[in-house]
Amino acid sequence: MRIVLCLALGLWLASAGCDPVASPPANDKTGGAAHADGVKSATFFGLPVTQRRVVFAVTRAGGMMDQMQEAKERLRQTIEQLSPDQRFHVIFWAAGPAEEMPGGMAPATPENKSAAAEFIAPIVPRGANDPEYGLRAAFASQPDAIYLLAYGEFDRAIAQLVGKLNEEGRVIVNVVHVVTPGNRADADAEPLMREIAENHGGSFIAISRDGLMPVAGQTQAESATP
Repeated sequence: MRIVLCLALGLWLASAGCDPVASPPANDKTGGAAHADGVKSATFFGLPVTQRRVVFAVTRAGGMMDQMQEAKERLRQTIEQLSPDQRFHVIFWAAGPAEEMPGGMAPATPENKSAAAEFIAPIVPRGANDPEYGLRAAFASQPDAIYLLAYGEFDRAIAQLVGKLNEEGRVIVNVVHVVTPGNRADADAEPLMREIAENHGGSFIAISRDGLMPVAGQTQAESATP
């Protein structure tokens, strides 16, 4: 009797187009996370992008000369993965006024994704590594989450600025830190980068300048803060 019921259930699921055995979530090389229902949610260098209002604040400082093209492509891929019910804004920063995508926070429609790609394409690295204006612009967009792509070392004043801009703790701040594995200066800079993410409910991940991939030996559990 049990065998007959199982066979009947299997036939019913097949006729309904359902797979009785769901596959576990898997990571996509383009950054998307595949779920059992087949729908991919956006990720930015491995960090899930699930909030409704998100800002990508990406360094364009001169130290990104060899990584800028890959960083822009990965950002474009992430934007393509956003769902229609999400809104996004893109900011490129260095010392001085940030360069923002025209129109501010925008729905993730095909038209706005194309507009983002056009905005991103001509960006070239230049300027000093100072995120102050970029962070101010990011918080002014009233996001639910900020994805900060940075390299090098921040002054303690930057962590204090983020605390001031996010006094009520409404914004999640995620940090993607571009590093040279084994570099002493990058290792010394990491604790403050982690602190910024941890103090604002976000995640931290270190990625290598060589290919902008997660640093070897760094697991997702180690790289991301719950």
